[in-house]
Amino acid sequence: MKSMIKIAFLSAALMASPALAAKDGEPGGGGNPNQGGGGGGNAPTLSSPCVSVFGGGCNFNGIINSVDDANLTASLYNAANDAFTPNTDITLNFLAKLEAGATGTNPLGTGQSGVFTNPAWLIDFWAVKAGNQFRLFGRSVGETSSSTVNWTTLGLTVGGGNQPNMSHIVFFGREVSVPPVDPIPEPATWAMMVGGFGLVGGVARRRIKASVSLA
Repeated sequence: MKSMIKIAFLSAALMASPALAAKDGEPGGGGNPNQGGGGGGNAPTLSSPCVSVFGGGCNFNGIINSVDDANLTASLYNAANDAFTPNTDITLNFLAKLEAGATGTNPLGTGQSGVFTNPAWLIDFWAVKAGNQFRLFGRSVGETSSSTVNWTTLGLTVGGGNQPNMSHIVFFGREVSVPPVDPIPEPATWAMMVGGFGLVGGVARRRIKASVSLA
């Protein structure tokens, strides 16, 4: 009987142990699964008062991976920006998160700065992540939405005094329809086209000869 009581006590203690509890972002945890394991503990917070994201950018601590992160970031910025005049509220329409060195049709580079282009997007804002900090940028005043972004980690303070390397970038804006590129005709198609032109030319020559004969 005492052995059974000991086993029951030890089982209860192990289940209550923090070390074995599910972590945020893991199955059974309390985090948002869209945040890739970031959880509530790494939710975005404004690093310091910031006048404007337009042009210079504003620093935030935490993660920026998902739509929820983007909405919280915009809310934090808008609330803090109310103290400044003029102030402009922002809306972050999530497009995609790209890791450093991402390949494909529209690759993303690595390092401390670079240029990214995606003709299918009109990008209004972008968040450059390094370490546990990210910097949110918006188009300069008077600049229109564009498919191209000149990104940089300049201004982030997680490099121990050195400019850090980018870990990923999240883009915000809207998608645009790109006109399809006309395909190059295949050899068989070219042959049919040439044959068709030849047939038309032959018919035209016969008509000319017939007109000359009647005259």
